[in-house]
Amino acid sequence: MGRHISTTKILRSLFRAAIGIILLPAACASIVSTYKLLFKTLTNINFYKPFLIGAAIYLVIAVLIRIFPYAIKNSNASYVLAHELSHALAAILFLKKIYGIKIRKNNGSIKMSGSNFIIGLAPYFIPFYALITAAVCQAMTYFFPGMIARKYFIGITGFFIAFHFRHTAEMLLGPIQPDLEEEGGRIFSFTVIIIFSCLTSALIVFLASNDWPNLKGMTAVFIADQKMFYEKGLYLLKYIYNYILTAASKSFYAARYLMR
Repeated sequence: MGRHISTTKILRSLFRAAIGIILLPAACASIVSTYKLLFKTLTNINFYKPFLIGAAIYLVIAVLIRIFPYAIKNSNASYVLAHELSHALAAILFLKKIYGIKIRKNNGSIKMSGSNFIIGLAPYFIPFYALITAAVCQAMTYFFPGMIARKYFIGITGFFIAFHFRHTAEMLLGPIQPDLEEEGGRIFSFTVIIIFSCLTSALIVFLASNDWPNLKGMTAVFIADQKMFYEKGLYLLKYIYNYILTAASKSFYAARYLMR
């Protein structure tokens, strides 16, 4: 029985690794599409100035935490809370029941009625605090159209985006996390995280800036970039295949000639 479970896990991991490799062009295309869609907003001084100031403030705090780890207690607890709440948010979107959440200094846990790879990887592509801040900003814009405090919301969003990416980078670049291992390993998890990070980052920027793109045009850009990267990927695979075939053929004839 134990061997059967182990074999099943291995096959599942191999299958998801293969899916991850297949999704690599999609991940690259998502980065390019997101850059194109956000370029106008990100180069607007009314957005990038408060955003970068907020991010810089967090980076200063992060450095101080590194220098004085004992002076600032429970600095990881805020990330653990965001991590578990991201699981919970994704679970709710998939209509799962939440039975309980436990938050400790360096780790946490959540009990729910079911899971999937999106729920499992959600903390790595949902900047929870930044998403909440941007959503509040959008709600304030809707109810108070003349709001002049948008730059402060954008600054706080930048602060929490930096918070998310710093902690996520530490988690992903360190020893493999249980979430990643359970969902099929690094290759599959990384590609999924990249794709969904692009989507959530775009959503947060649009919410905070209220600079919404044309949905039809956005979809067209996304599809065109996906098509381009997969065409280039197939061309590269074809080139590698022909190169290997030619090299093998030459090696075969060379060996045959030497054996005469």
